[in-house]
Amino acid sequence: MIKKYQRFLSFGIVGAINTILSQVLYMVFVYFNWMSVSVASIVADCLTMILSYILNMKFTYHKPLSLKSAISYPIAYIPGVLFTALVTTIVAYFGVEKIWAKAICLPITIVVNYFLVSLMVKITSKHEENA
Repeated sequence: MIKKYQRFLSFGIVGAINTILSQVLYMVFVYFNWMSVSVASIVADCLTMILSYILNMKFTYHKPLSLKSAISYPIAYIPGVLFTALVTTIVAYFGVEKIWAKAICLPITIVVNYFLVSLMVKITSKHEENA
């Protein structure tokens, strides 16, 4: 049981690094009007996903990097990325300062991403062990 809490804490620390970097990129994209809030949200999330993958596999799940997990990892994030893009657009529409709209999604996406990534790691690890 303690190991699961340590894993969640490690995921949270990696996620905090990833989230700060993603939020900064999002804010830059929106501040300079380089793209809409939904596109800025998706692009920022996708750009920071590589670092997130490497750090989570190494420190959270203690699994080797592999082609299978590298392909599966972004797939596990699709629901969170789409949810964030949708909510960011809706929140900005209702008058919340668009530069902060992405931050509103964090409490939900952190939990969803943790469970989906943990499931992905479990599935890809079993398949790699059986291969």
